[in-house]
Amino acid sequence: MNDGVVIVTGMPASGKTSVIDGAIGKGLKYKVITIGTLMADMALKKKLVKNRDRLRYLSPNAIDSLRHSAFTTVSKARGAVVVNTHASVEQNGRFVTGLPEEEMRRLKVKGLIYIDANPRSIAKRRASDRSRSRENESEMEIATQRQIDISTLAHYASYLNISLYIIQNKEGALKETQTRFKEALKNIFGEF
Repeated sequence: MNDGVVIVTGMPASGKTSVIDGAIGKGLKYKVITIGTLMADMALKKKLVKNRDRLRYLSPNAIDSLRHSAFTTVSKARGAVVVNTHASVEQNGRFVTGLPEEEMRRLKVKGLIYIDANPRSIAKRRASDRSRSRENESEMEIATQRQIDISTLAHYASYLNISLYIIQNKEGALKETQTRFKEALKNIFGEF
């Protein structure tokens, strides 16, 4: 069993991983687990996909199985655990939850953090990211998913009686965002 989990979500290209890596890479003692990486590693090993960005196109059963295995890894982790994941995944106009209730119930979730950015910035970041095969979604589609994500997190904050932090990751302000992220982790976990 672990000492507690903080779930960190954000839209693809919101800067979530940059915020986490920059903040935690500076001497904080948290274990970071990225659900998408665990799922991609398992899917690649089983030859279900050719790259991580194809996970969203797997069947619902395959996604559920991979996600359950990834969250099982989280449930076995010890210490203060930061989970990097998505609240939802868009799949051809259909939104699939990234945080199924049964998985949230079995984790000792202490807090939720949403790394936010405006839809225009997200669209721009996606278009310039050559390392990933990201979807070309309109600002309106991005805003719709943002609403779904925040609604999902608000539900869990109420359901689990925990805090939800929404941290803006503005263009050119990554260090400020990392500082706010570290403060949120300290508020959730206490001095660690």
